[in-house]
Amino acid sequence: MRSIVESVEAALPPGAWPAWTGSNHDMSRPATRWAGGHPDRIRAAVLMLLCLRGTPVLYQGDEIGQQDVDVPHELMRDPLGVLYWPAYAGRDAMRTPLPWRDAEGGGFTDPGVTPWIPLGDLGEAGAATVEGQRDDPDSILSLTRELIELRRATPDLRTGAYRTLGSSPATWAWSRGEDIVVAVNMSDDEGVVDDVHGAVRVATDRRRRGSRCTGSLRLGGWEAVVVERTADGQGDHAGP
Repeated sequence: MRSIVESVEAALPPGAWPAWTGSNHDMSRPATRWAGGHPDRIRAAVLMLLCLRGTPVLYQGDEIGQQDVDVPHELMRDPLGVLYWPAYAGRDAMRTPLPWRDAEGGGFTDPGVTPWIPLGDLGEAGAATVEGQRDDPDSILSLTRELIELRRATPDLRTGAYRTLGSSPATWAWSRGEDIVVAVNMSDDEGVVDDVHGAVRVATDRRRRGSRCTGSLRLGGWEAVVVERTADGQGDHAGP
């Protein structure tokens, strides 16, 4: 992933502005394609996408970590999937409705009405729905909202330059502008980024929010953080 971002950044002429999307109506969702349905990896992917230089694009459902849905052949609507199945299952898997709440039809259709493409699993107690995540501070939806809020409030995250930072293997770290450090551990092992001084503004592990960094930043497996740099490591904020 880092090599893709760096090659794009290197190829762009001065003044160019990239746009980054993890998925769309033709491409498998990042929660499935990148993260394999693993919650920690989904969180890391959301933080990564929303902290790159340029315009990040969230396809409907990415904000709750929605995954692809296994659509059986008899319910497929994509002509390519119908024609080439089973060699190719088409694009219906990433076009399934957004599940709004834990109810028949998922809040997308009225009870008893079958949607054009079937809904996926709503999760235990509707946890894979918008309603099930809206008031949960530890949900992927809450993390997405925190990141969007921080991006809006932080000039460096909106327009600051991208620069790769040194880190341990499998850990991707970069700066945005002068004052923001983003670090994503893309492995099961501990990751380390040296010479980081500041306050954690947003983290995939919410317990780290507001904590201080005064040297080596250590990350657990698939953990990601956004740090606001300060000269003394004290930080000016405890949250967005």
